[in-house]
Amino acid sequence: MLLRSDLVRKELAGLPATERLAAERYTPKAADRVYRELCTRAAQTLAAHGTAILDATFTQARHRRLVAETAQRAQATFFGIWIDVDERTRMDRVAARRDDASDADGSVVRAQSQAEREARGQRPWNEAGWFVIDGRGDAEATLRQANELLRAGVGSDVDVASEFDPDRGSPGSGNHP
Repeated sequence: MLLRSDLVRKELAGLPATERLAAERYTPKAADRVYRELCTRAAQTLAAHGTAILDATFTQARHRRLVAETAQRAQATFFGIWIDVDERTRMDRVAARRDDASDADGSVVRAQSQAEREARGQRPWNEAGWFVIDGRGDAEATLRQANELLRAGVGSDVDVASEFDPDRGSPGSGNHP
């Protein structure tokens, strides 16, 4: 099951997927609520012996810990994939989005880049269970890398590409596990 933070945030606000949210929906407290809900839904999927793919930025270490702990409690293998994308590429992708649940714009991309620069020693590739792929290529190339990692790392037959619509919120549009 694909669980997108953008869609969960809109659902929690009671709004349609493509309606923009007010700034107060993007506070640290609001983000914590979204990530808790993502993990609750992932736990339900895992309890039913399903596969959960969480599409979110995971820029905060506490959110990365939460998702790893959710998998551990469910006795499921955790495999975090950080799609590393330079700021210019992220800016171009955000600008090209149409009719998408994401409210990200250039200011969000710049803020994420600044947060990443400030947290250099806390990047996901310094944490167990997280792997990095290069997301500068097109969505299909990014999906191929993710699938190769999954097959090599956990022997999974999960096809990440089957969970994503390349025209709406595909991996590679930001930093996502």
